[in-house]
Amino acid sequence: MRKKFVTVALLGTLIFTSTNFVGCKDYDDDINKLQEQVDALKSISISDLASQLQSLKDANGNLSVANAKMEAAIAEIKTNIEALKEADKTLTSLVNGKVDQSTYQAAIKELNEKCTDLANKVAALASLETAVNDLKANKVDKSVIDELKKTIEKLQSQDSDFATRIGKLENTVESLNTVLAGKADQTTVAALSTAIDELKKSVAGVDTKIAAALDPIQKSITKLQEDLAKKADAATVAADIEKVKSEMTAVTDALKTETAANLAAVKAELVGRITALETAKGQMDVQIGKLETDITALKERITKLENQPATDLNAVKADIAANKTAIDGALSTIGSIQGTITGIEDRLDGLGTEVGAVKKYIDEANSTLSTAIISQITSDIAAAVSSLQSEYAQADAELATRIETLEGLDTFDKTDYDALKSSLNSLKETVGDEKSGLVKDLKDLELKVSNLITDALAAKGEGTIDAAIAKQIQNTLENSAVIKAAIEAAISDVTGKVDKIDQELNSVLERIQSIVFVPQYKDNSGNAIVPVYKIDNKNGTVEMKFRISPIDKVAELVKLGTANPGIFSFYKEDALQSRATSENALVATEVKAGTDAGTIVIKAEVSNNLAATSSTSYYPVALKLSTSKEYGTAETPDTKPINDITTEYFNVSVKDITSQVYSLAANQTILYTDVAEKAVNSLTVNVDYGVGSLTLAQCGFTQNLVIYAVKCSGTWVKVGSLSQANKDEIKGKGFEVVGNTAVKLISPIDINRVDNELEVQLADNDIFGTTGSSVPAKTFDVTYKIVKNDVGATIDYSAITKAALQSGSDTYFDVNAQGEFVWKNTSSDGAQTFIIKAEKASKFTNNLIDGATAAEILAAIEGTLPANIEHKIGADDAGITEPTFTFDVAGDKIIVALPANAERKTYAMSTIYNTGLYGKIVLKATLKLAYPTAKQLWSHNQERWTTDGDYFVNYTPDVSGAPYYIEHDLKTGYVYSPVYASGVSYTYELVPNGVSVLPAGISIVSGSNGNSVLKFTRNVDLSKFRVKFTAIIGTHVAQTETFDVTMTYPITDKIAIPTTSLEYGKAGIESHAGLPIFKGVNLVDRFNTPVIKDGKIVTSPAWGTAYGLTGGTNSGNEYVLTDGVRYVIKKAVLENGDAMALSSFEIANDGKFHLKENNLAKKVTVTVQIKVTYTYGTVLSDEFAITLEPTL
Repeated sequence: MRKKFVTVALLGTLIFTSTNFVGCKDYDDDINKLQEQVDALKSISISDLASQLQSLKDANGNLSVANAKMEAAIAEIKTNIEALKEADKTLTSLVNGKVDQSTYQAAIKELNEKCTDLANKVAALASLETAVNDLKANKVDKSVIDELKKTIEKLQSQDSDFATRIGKLENTVESLNTVLAGKADQTTVAALSTAIDELKKSVAGVDTKIAAALDPIQKSITKLQEDLAKKADAATVAADIEKVKSEMTAVTDALKTETAANLAAVKAELVGRITALETAKGQMDVQIGKLETDITALKERITKLENQPATDLNAVKADIAANKTAIDGALSTIGSIQGTITGIEDRLDGLGTEVGAVKKYIDEANSTLSTAIISQITSDIAAAVSSLQSEYAQADAELATRIETLEGLDTFDKTDYDALKSSLNSLKETVGDEKSGLVKDLKDLELKVSNLITDALAAKGEGTIDAAIAKQIQNTLENSAVIKAAIEAAISDVTGKVDKIDQELNSVLERIQSIVFVPQYKDNSGNAIVPVYKIDNKNGTVEMKFRISPIDKVAELVKLGTANPGIFSFYKEDALQSRATSENALVATEVKAGTDAGTIVIKAEVSNNLAATSSTSYYPVALKLSTSKEYGTAETPDTKPINDITTEYFNVSVKDITSQVYSLAANQTILYTDVAEKAVNSLTVNVDYGVGSLTLAQCGFTQNLVIYAVKCSGTWVKVGSLSQANKDEIKGKGFEVVGNTAVKLISPIDINRVDNELEVQLADNDIFGTTGSSVPAKTFDVTYKIVKNDVGATIDYSAITKAALQSGSDTYFDVNAQGEFVWKNTSSDGAQTFIIKAEKASKFTNNLIDGATAAEILAAIEGTLPANIEHKIGADDAGITEPTFTFDVAGDKIIVALPANAERKTYAMSTIYNTGLYGKIVLKATLKLAYPTAKQLWSHNQERWTTDGDYFVNYTPDVSGAPYYIEHDLKTGYVYSPVYASGVSYTYELVPNGVSVLPAGISIVSGSNGNSVLKFTRNVDLSKFRVKFTAIIGTHVAQTETFDVTMTYPITDKIAIPTTSLEYGKAGIESHAGLPIFKGVNLVDRFNTPVIKDGKIVTSPAWGTAYGLTGGTNSGNEYVLTDGVRYVIKKAVLENGDAMALSSFEIANDGKFHLKENNLAKKVTVTVQIKVTYTYGTVLSDEFAITLEPTL
């Protein structure tokens, strides 16, 4: 149907013209009301409604954004409130800990600032609510949006500042916690609590008072001492003692009284501060509660705002419906105007009876109107109203739908595009222009009405009524012009959108740079071809691959091609000719992405007129991509765009498929447990021709095999002719033929039918055709055979755990963190049993093996002969020393048998039941056994080891330097664990290190106590061998380690020199008190264990003794402490540079330095060094100086 969009304008013009010719003043109000309705109709346009709807959509979107912002703000405020509550808890704990008032007030100030920030947030959210209300009222303008942005930015800024303040508060609380925990330094404490400083001052004052009170007591004690020294009489001494006691008692009582008063004052002050803190905490709780109330109210307001957009949208929809109703009413009013005209005529007849002269004038006018104007206009209106009203309503709805479709079109779709283009072309034709269509009809009507007005006026003469009628007609015509312009604008808008889609389509196509054919097949001569196959002169389809550049345009090109494969076409050159071309031999029907990156696959239908080619000739074909949508002009319709992309020519080979090259699999199997239908169409017909084996689908043909006949008693019987006897025979074999489409196994399943066969003939008459009497030209013989389901099943019990063990299991083991059963003692060497549940109910189900029930599977396992049961460890058969397990079906148990003296390791066990009927039923379980770890079996005697790999040997050097043997009991390097004393033996073995054989002169021999003694000469290269230490349980190696032997002992640091002041003063020299020089003389070994402390050798623990430490003997200027170090006086120099005899000094056994003489005229500096001898040498200290003051 042609869409006539200017019908309303035209109809309005016609009807108003016919009404206004009455000329009666009584109907001016009716005319004015009708004009108002026309004006209202003019004011309502599709573009206005679309604009309003878009405004509402924008408002709704902005409202959603605002709601989201407020939701985020509320969530943030709630988070901050939780942080405040945590801070409150922290401060409460500080109150309980009696924190001073100044510190707490600082925290309260921080909280008050946070509360102020929260109040600001509430205010900001209130402004957001105002903005949302504006959106509800449809006050969506730039100023509202800008204000909303500013509010949100302000809120975000406050959020940032709020987070900063919260951080500061958390730091403050952390500082308070640090002080309370006693982890802050004195500076931090002083900074946090000035009250503590005041308390310190008070304490200092108490100290002063105590000192003042003790002063007379001290004086009394001094006097008592003097009297005792003078040997005063007993009475005097007794009096002195009583005086001291009396004074001490008085001071003690005074201190008690003052201390009690001070404590009471401090307690009162703390109670006051705690009360103030509790009051402040209560105030803070009130503020937080108020904030929570405000946020709850705000949440309720937001919920209301969330529901408002739907209400507003419903209101708009209601308004639109009301407008539509008004339009329908207006159209109905227009339809009734013809009746009004008739009424006006009747009233004119009445006027004629009252005034004769006037009646004659009116009769003449009425006659003129009836014959010259009204009859013409009435006939036009009658013809137009019935058709144009419905056409306008339909066209109006159609245009609105098209606009909505375009606005919602995210990506180009060829189908929608073609439909839209067709509709718009129809629209343009209907509206037309000055020469045709509604525009021309409107112009003709305008001319006709103008002529009628002229005729009417000429017939009656110029008059007031006639002039009014003329004016109304003229106004109506002007209104119609406005409506016409609006419709033309709508058409232009829609056309512009279509043109935009055209441009987008062209922009995609124009960006394609090249298309290259990708060969997939070769003929027997090695030439790349596109094979096309024919059966009975009927061609199939063909698929071809092409590479696209640029690669990133493949997806867009595939999308365009999917919507319209016609953008691709093919040039086909006739065989052996150069320029005779055609473009209908191959027609693209499908475009899809290739499996290789940057490729597309085009499927094409091949014309049946394309004849087969010989083995040496081909059809040259090229692919063309149309990159422009327009072709030619009216003058040159066959002209093609010069920028279309065309591939190089590729060879198309067309070949006939004959009956000799068909093949089909000769047999199909049906598991005796499978009762599902086996569709015969799922079988594949292959074609072996030229390029190897292809399926019919690959040749472009749709396969549809059906059952044509079944072999019964050696004779082929057509499916439609099967007798009951034939069907019983088929059933007896265990089969059922389902129509002509499938074969299936009958139920119930019978194992005795295994190996039964059924032969059928399949046919595909659509592809291969028939001979006379509908006999298939080609059939395929297929044999169906019933076979066993021997795929088997596997049940895995995973690792056996201690918790899973059932009654009857042995417990000679420990369990480590890895869940391993660890060897415990000699009882663990015996045979052991581990039992777990088999879990029949959960692990053996009816779907474990297709078609077999759990009971059938369990019965098959239980009935398996021992000769058909295999036990494996990993992939190998289990040995006699390895564990195996069996399945006690009746008892629902898995029983693991571990032989005596089995090696402790992880065993991946499998028990395989070869059932025959169901194949292999494999049960798996893992038994994790282990030995104690090396650390559990032994430890190192640490003075023998620098690292876990280096071991030290003691020996006594031979001063002569002659070759000698070094003997060492290796057991001294180990401590064997008493927990595993029974059943574990230890061995030592020499192994070469970097050489093929051990060096000569080294061996391990048995010592007198049965231990292993390492024996070697001093000339042996210790780097050429290592010692392997092994713990053996039963006959198995439990743990082992290998270490190096070294002769360097781990005391490498110097002896520390004295740390006390080494200045020998005059008084000490004269009193012969001696100067202590042993303090700080220390030495530690590599384990940081002291072996010398303050000059003495440490004997407990006996590391010093083990190292052979000794000070030596006194000799000349060397002085040895008992069980200590040796001091060596190196030199003595007077302050004038002269040397002083070393014999003038000595060092006593108590470690004190002495000057043998009392008189010393000059200052002397004495240099001393400390030594100690141990097994392998001497350890020294740095030299240090002792200064002596003159005594004269």
